[in-house]
Amino acid sequence: MTLGPYRAIGLRFTVDCDHEPTAAVTARVFAGLVDPAPCGEPDVAFTMVQDPPGVWQVLADGAPVSELLAAAAVIHHVLMEVNLRLVDASMGRWSLLHAAGVARGGRVVALPAPTHSGKSTLVAWLAHHDWEYVTDETVAVAPGTLEVTAYRKPVAVRQGAQAVLAGVIPEVTAADEAYFDWEHLVLPPSSGTCIPGRLAMMAFPRFDPDQPGVVAAPLRPAEALVRLAHNCHEFERMGAPAFRRLEAIARSVPAFELTYSDLRAATGRLHDLLEDQP
Repeated sequence: MTLGPYRAIGLRFTVDCDHEPTAAVTARVFAGLVDPAPCGEPDVAFTMVQDPPGVWQVLADGAPVSELLAAAAVIHHVLMEVNLRLVDASMGRWSLLHAAGVARGGRVVALPAPTHSGKSTLVAWLAHHDWEYVTDETVAVAPGTLEVTAYRKPVAVRQGAQAVLAGVIPEVTAADEAYFDWEHLVLPPSSGTCIPGRLAMMAFPRFDPDQPGVVAAPLRPAEALVRLAHNCHEFERMGAPAFRRLEAIARSVPAFELTYSDLRAATGRLHDLLEDQP
């Protein structure tokens, strides 16, 4: 069974899987990546192979790209390969910020932060509280126009965050337990918008359990540039051209450090900050 075609920013791909339950889960969590206007052959065709039962391997264009895997890792591995390959497929056409992203009224807020910083938890909460989901991994910004291309991959919610988001995200069903025993892949609701709009604001999130309330500290362009350089997928490979693009973003887009301990309070503060932007 061939799933797709899908698009992850500049990467077009399909996924083959002959195991019907696994294919059904994969199709559900990848639904936000369905290419609305497929054209030509995919850049890569992934295959999830099970042999013997319960032992999986991921292939890309027929070549193995994983060790032997349990069911709990196979869909995650395909998603990891997509995340890696989209950088090569998209580099140069967009600035690729390692950031979560949400939108309201055609204006996008990027939430740049390192891995394991809590940005996926924050964006999952926002996407279920009246914000349009853009991505939890890569905000793709077009040079000059600052238009953002959505990368609506499933949000990866780790076990610790699942308790925080209880009642907000769907619970892991009995049918899904074999695939999500340590990290739940959740596709937030969407209006179906493919191009969410223009980058209007950046908020660098920092969770601090001892922080009373929410603090939004404005960042100067130079401070924002340094932080962007640490959260840019192509910076090390592209060097000066990537730096110049990041500099243009830092000079054009207001930036804040958002320190919070409560997701509901952070949501309200982000709304107010965005409303204050021209």
